[in-house]
Amino acid sequence: MQLAQGGRLDEAIRVCRQVVSQNPQWARAAHLLGLLTARAGDAEAAERALREAVRLDPDQAAAWNDLGNVLSDRNRLDDAAVAYRRAIEIDPQHAAAHNNLGIVYKQQGRIDDALDAFQRAVDLRPDYADAWLNMGRLCRRSGRYDQAAAAFEQVLRLEPTRSEAHKDLCGTWRAAGRIDEARAALDRWLQAEPDHPVAKHLRAALAGGAETPARASDLYVRQVFDQFADRFDDELAELHYQGPELIAAALARHLDAPDARLDILDAGCGTGLCGPVLRPYARRLTGVDLSPQMLERARERAIYDDLETAELTAYLDAHPGTWDLIVACDTLNYFGDLGPVLSAASRALKPTGRLVFTLEHELEPDAPGFVLHPSGRYGHQTGYVQRMLAAADLRVMTIQDATLRTEAGQPVSGLLCIAEQSKG
Repeated sequence: MQLAQGGRLDEAIRVCRQVVSQNPQWARAAHLLGLLTARAGDAEAAERALREAVRLDPDQAAAWNDLGNVLSDRNRLDDAAVAYRRAIEIDPQHAAAHNNLGIVYKQQGRIDDALDAFQRAVDLRPDYADAWLNMGRLCRRSGRYDQAAAAFEQVLRLEPTRSEAHKDLCGTWRAAGRIDEARAALDRWLQAEPDHPVAKHLRAALAGGAETPARASDLYVRQVFDQFADRFDDELAELHYQGPELIAAALARHLDAPDARLDILDAGCGTGLCGPVLRPYARRLTGVDLSPQMLERARERAIYDDLETAELTAYLDAHPGTWDLIVACDTLNYFGDLGPVLSAASRALKPTGRLVFTLEHELEPDAPGFVLHPSGRYGHQTGYVQRMLAAADLRVMTIQDATLRTEAGQPVSGLLCIAEQSKG
């Protein structure tokens, strides 16, 4: 335990294995080995050790809870729920097991059961900020905005500078259409953290007009998606995200049959959701993103040849004439002024290269070419996109309307754009 606390995890595991081998009936040692191997990322070894711990001492609620955590991380939700329920059966006051069971129920779509589990956790531990946060997010997702806001307020009473709770509270009022409350929540956040990049960007998004920045800052994008990485795929699935399907359909229409011959850049690749779509076309597939945590999730897919942490425009400028295909799926939503990034993409394409990207569609006819929405993402007018592509020496192949996902239960209107190098 001292080795692990000192950051010497490999040595701690080695010593713990020796203890277990010399004391094979010691449940506590097996339990500790499970925790250490889980921390090291060896989920299979962690599960073996924790199962041995609960076999040796079936009445240890903490070991059952930790086994549930490992099973949940392995996406074995039914087995995880069994482990958490066993922990609760042994110790009905085990608040963490109730919270963790709620997380599993949420992933299984059992919304009422999940809310009941989170409520039980905070009843047992009123200072349990994580459980309040989980409850608030689930309430917001199910449209219970006042209940969600109350939960986030409770988090902030416990932890006044918890940035994600400030952000979630602002997002709750915005989703409810209560913009004055959202502004007030943002002002409160900025009082607590005056230089927080997310708060500053969202305040500009709600202010509009002259305060609109040309693009989201690197700090904003990195911080948002680093915090979002662990739940990114699940939440997009809940929002009926269509990005990879739209890209797949576009490539099928405008490219030859996939024959693994193209050098492809997945620009703003995130967790790699487009990777399986692009891989059959790719001789070499590279992903670039600002968020290291998102790239870690992409790396787990074992699809990409290269993954790079970089700002997109600078990365494109550093790789002239490199790509047969650049795909930016829901990436340029964080750029208002498309001129610099499209010009960089044009230079980074080979003479016959193509660019495929999605945008949120600004439908207000009297709006300027791009608008920063309260969500923190930009919307773009079709005519503006056409002008920016022409200025970047990119020939429009198609710009079509598309539904990108849902938000607050409503479809998000988008554009699917395909352009080619006009110099080819």
